[in-house]
Amino acid sequence: MSAHTDRDVLTNEFVASFAASWLDAWNSGDPGKVAELCAEDAHWTDPALPEPQVGRAAVLDFARRTFETFPDFHIEETAPPLHSAELPRALAPYRIRATMRGPFDPFAATYAPVVIEGVDEWTFRNAELAVYNTYYDSLGLARQLGVMPSAGSLAERGLARLQHLQARSRRAKARRATRATAR
Repeated sequence: MSAHTDRDVLTNEFVASFAASWLDAWNSGDPGKVAELCAEDAHWTDPALPEPQVGRAAVLDFARRTFETFPDFHIEETAPPLHSAELPRALAPYRIRATMRGPFDPFAATYAPVVIEGVDEWTFRNAELAVYNTYYDSLGLARQLGVMPSAGSLAERGLARLQHLQARSRRAKARRATRATAR
């Protein structure tokens, strides 16, 4: 891959080469191959994480945990990546197929197969991935894993009722606090 700076325009060749390397790294099951495509100070955001992660070591840890949880992890490109004509940024649609055979904190292994469709957003600096954001249906994933109940199920209706009770309680608490500060 040729080097790029923040001011460079991404070429079709660079983006296609990176996409192939990205798929190869993830499908190898080797967290080191994923991490080596990232900048030392990479900023990593994924709905599976409670907060963004920073640094190649954090990427390495996330990839390691992903492969431990989903040892049959496989990702495929669902369309060629699209890249900006003005920014060092590309969007890459994907599909993941995997089976949850290990825990992913705070959840225990469910042995459920999953299919996840999403889009990666890659921002590059000097031919390395500097910022990674991925977008997918995390509620749908949670339902596939059995972490959340099926849509329309009795369990989902029960959770919705619990949320309504909590919201009512919070509104009442906010009204009391407003009245107290108004005095």
